[in-house]
Amino acid sequence: MERSTYDFDIITQAGHFAYCVGNYIGLDTMNNGKKVFHFRMEQQIPTYQAGVAVADYREINWNFEGEERNIPIQLVGKPQDTLKMKTSFAYLPFAIETFEKWYGPYQWNRVGYVLTSNGAMEHPTNIAFPDFLGNNGDPEVTMDIMAHELAHHWWGDLTTLTTAYDMWIKEGTSEYASHQFIEDFWRGTDSRR
Repeated sequence: MERSTYDFDIITQAGHFAYCVGNYIGLDTMNNGKKVFHFRMEQQIPTYQAGVAVADYREINWNFEGEERNIPIQLVGKPQDTLKMKTSFAYLPFAIETFEKWYGPYQWNRVGYVLTSNGAMEHPTNIAFPDFLGNNGDPEVTMDIMAHELAHHWWGDLTTLTTAYDMWIKEGTSEYASHQFIEDFWRGTDSRR
């Protein structure tokens, strides 16, 4: 499967913000009030993994101490979603820790989730995540899909398929990894509560 690097220049109306795969480079304001958000994905990714989300988003940021470095975490949602969003993703640090232990250090510049109205997709650094899960405030409801999509950052984003017949490589291993995480998480529950 072909892989490419990307430069994104995303024009938004006033009050809207763009979030994208890769590194945020900067922002320009046009004469008409519209904004241009610049992102660069320096790691090569398959074209189907390029992703952009634009809305009246707000973000929640913190860092996780990974195996080799601090990993920025960014959760993005609409203003009404941010109240419960961080609670919905309360188990995310444990998932990162678990996957780094099993599969090696995290290779992307950040762990990011952006709430959208349609489905889930493992875009590197900016996972599209269903808003009804990301804003429910219950991490036990969110943990399965959250872990599955994160596991793709090892299985599907770094290691990926050549043809549709190879879909099991990314989907099967990510699903298996999410179940491993859940089992490992609940095994250590008493020490986490």
